[in-house]
Amino acid sequence: MDSGPHESRGQEASGSLIAYIYEGEVYPPSEDTFFLADYLEQLGPIDVVLEVGFGNGYLTRLLAKKADYVVGSDISLRAAMNLIKRLREESIGNVDILVSDSVSVFRKKCFELIVSNPPYLPCDYEKEPMWCGGANGIEFSLRLARESMEHLIKNGSLVFLVSSLSNFRILIQELKKFYKRLLVVKTKHISLFEKLFIIQCVR
Repeated sequence: MDSGPHESRGQEASGSLIAYIYEGEVYPPSEDTFFLADYLEQLGPIDVVLEVGFGNGYLTRLLAKKADYVVGSDISLRAAMNLIKRLREESIGNVDILVSDSVSVFRKKCFELIVSNPPYLPCDYEKEPMWCGGANGIEFSLRLARESMEHLIKNGSLVFLVSSLSNFRILIQELKKFYKRLLVVKTKHISLFEKLFIIQCVR
């Protein structure tokens, strides 16, 4: 399938697909960003953490203060270049950046924590990956959760944000199939019609 006007496909020399590269706008710091940041601020020291979908880099820079080593991935090349520049300006040296939307490119069982503020609205991810999590709003999050299982150390956690506008019930049912413990660690009403949840999945 041909890529859209703001998309390109990254490939290894072998031709295998490793990245879906988005060339549109960078996700700005938003209410959901700050909501997740408030939770992450409460965490103790972390060894190695992966952030999937760093966008503007707000959470990445926060995590760099708590973790020995941070890896950030995002499908936006523009976001990656912006964040690399910002990290250099702020002399933050414990962060590496990768352009990808997949956890599977990383070494298995190496992360203590995986964090994501994923796209969660119920719409087509490939048309607008900055906002859309798939037809039910959970498809991207489910792929993230499945892939993360193989890359977390024992008792490591995946922490990510979910919206009540997505199919939350189905998401929880599926997560219970492959994580030993699920916790809703924080909730917030952001409108009369939407509530945000921070989910912790323990391997």
